[in-house]
Amino acid sequence: MMILCCDCGEPIEPNPTNKCVNCLRASVDITSKILKQGTVNQCKGCKRWLADNKNANSWIECGRESRELLAILLKKIKNSHGLEKNATIVDANFIWTEPHSKRLKVRIKIQQEIQAGAVIEQSMLIEFVEGGGMCNECHRMEAKDFWKCVVQVRQKRCVDREHAKQSQNRRPLKCKKMRFITDPGTFSQPLSSMISRVFLD
Repeated sequence: MMILCCDCGEPIEPNPTNKCVNCLRASVDITSKILKQGTVNQCKGCKRWLADNKNANSWIECGRESRELLAILLKKIKNSHGLEKNATIVDANFIWTEPHSKRLKVRIKIQQEIQAGAVIEQSMLIEFVEGGGMCNECHRMEAKDFWKCVVQVRQKRCVDREHAKQSQNRRPLKCKKMRFITDPGTFSQPLSSMISRVFLD
């Protein structure tokens, strides 16, 4: 049994919207709330990509227009580009761009249920700008004469019982991580004074 589309009058199969595919696509746009542009950061030194902006240690090594990079961009689209919860990305692929353009274009196909039993699919293009940045490892290489160390301070063992009781009541010293950035002017102070300043302050 065929029915007529409520907009254009074309004979169609019965569906929850009573509209043909062309009229349904013209009246409903499921991509209107999704951001069309975004940013992805690449390290200038090692050329790795930042997977999560909230985690500074989430640098991943992958090639340009690779499957791993596509997964990073799709995660960004789902989390921060306004994709609705009932919408699903069913297909995604890169659109080739020149490497010197610093642009990455991704075409995605979205599927969403707009009414009970009425599912629509639409495609859209999202452009990502390659932003700059440096990972922690490359920052350390750029900052010359950099060391990171952990200093452990131990107390002498008390032989006397009275001294032992007193030592038990004392608050134990806590170890702290220290960073030393060498400078020709900083070697005038002995290391003991630097350690005492850190632990006794």
